[in-house]
Amino acid sequence: MRPITAYLVVVPLRDMSGMFIAVTYARFLQQIGLTNSQITIINWSFAALMLLAQIPTGIFADRYGRARSMKIGMTILTVGLFAYYWASGFWSAIALEGLLGVGVAFVCGADQAWITAELNRQNRNEEIEKIFSTAQMICAVGALSAGFIGGLLGARDLRWPWLACGSLSLLALILACLFMPDPIRGSENPTKRGPSLTRQSWKMFAGSRALKWAVALPCVMALTIPYCHYQSLVFKSLASGTALAWIWLPQFAPQLIGAYVMLRWRGKLANGIGLMALAMTPFVGGSAMICLGLAPCLIGKLSGAMSLELTYGFQHPLLSAFVQRRVGEEYRATYGSLQALIIGIWTTILSIGVATTMAARANGVPAICQLWWQMGALMLIGAVALFLWRPRAINDPS
Repeated sequence: MRPITAYLVVVPLRDMSGMFIAVTYARFLQQIGLTNSQITIINWSFAALMLLAQIPTGIFADRYGRARSMKIGMTILTVGLFAYYWASGFWSAIALEGLLGVGVAFVCGADQAWITAELNRQNRNEEIEKIFSTAQMICAVGALSAGFIGGLLGARDLRWPWLACGSLSLLALILACLFMPDPIRGSENPTKRGPSLTRQSWKMFAGSRALKWAVALPCVMALTIPYCHYQSLVFKSLASGTALAWIWLPQFAPQLIGAYVMLRWRGKLANGIGLMALAMTPFVGGSAMICLGLAPCLIGKLSGAMSLELTYGFQHPLLSAFVQRRVGEEYRATYGSLQALIIGIWTTILSIGVATTMAARANGVPAICQLWWQMGALMLIGAVALFLWRPRAINDPS
């Protein structure tokens, strides 16, 4: 299996492995005794451990191999996903979320750095948007299928989707070990010390308005966190049983459409149109969150969810290409970890705020919906600032 093909198989399988619990995650946590506030707290644990591990794992990937870092991370993720089957309360859940956070840190940035280095080695760097959008589209198809299957499994037993998660993660790990070799010597600089890689990454970030904007954008989009945490609880109040699995199909399908749009028009999106598309995502996301919070019926809330998933579909590959074109090869994974660290610090602060807010409110769906539209209003404010601050062109390195 060629490296690019391996990337387009392993990464979607890895991401798909976590989507079997998309429609059952919050309901499972409630079943083992967690409140809405505690659900956010354990997600804070995930983010906190991921933050602490970001820079060390990024340096490890740049010095000792991005593929090796990915394999270590996927091993940890496989163990954590299988172990979640036996979770029995708040403390076991918080420990496992921390373990999964470390696993994600090893993977974060290493996968994109690995494939970007491979494309550069083959003099195919103009295909970055194509590869990222193709991977996103495959991931969306896989997530759509996994969420549906997980919903059906969860209707029988809320623990079963975790077994599906672990099994697919194990398959992705095996394929990575077989077909994703460590980077060819020369494509990286293993003699660089960790502090040097970190300094170069920070210098690059500090000197680039475009890279700062690329961090600010997902920070604003992070205001959708309450949707990710609680959407299954809200939709459960409007439907039940296997209906949740069927709702997942139209709910998540727009992410596939967004990825396809990115793939189909990647040539046009690699210029000012793409920059405008990126700048508009917080406007769409904020409007979607308001719709989710205020819509009184299933159709209305589903429309908001579909709009939000559409923005996720094209934003991720476009923003990834936007960043990868501006980062030096020898510290690519370290920069990815630095970026994730900055975003993660904000996400952790945000999660603490959400947990505190939910702890002060009634433990029910109305409180969740109220939080959704309030977050949407904040997103629209941030969207205006991002739009005014946007870079001059998508390929502008400044």
